[in-house]
Amino acid sequence: GAAAATAAAALVDIPAGPFVYGLDLRETTTVTVRLYDASGRLVRHLLERELPLGVHTFACDPSALPSGAYMLRVDAGNAHDARKLVIVQ
Repeated sequence: GAAAATAAAALVDIPAGPFVYGLDLRETTTVTVRLYDASGRLVRHLLERELPLGVHTFACDPSALPSGAYMLRVDAGNAHDARKLVIVQ
């Protein structure tokens, strides 16, 4: 999101694959990445740890998830970002 782009972190596109994401951190901070279904229920806790300054990648393997709409939420310090994912099995 635009707010995250000016904050401590930003979710960036990585060309490595359709479910691979990058996180550009402008400072060392604790990062939490969670996946929610369309009803807002937590489906997967993908990451929670302190990461140093720089670009980091993480993947969301959709193979065990049913088809549908999901929200990938990233919290890094005071920065928050989200991406809508549509999974078709």
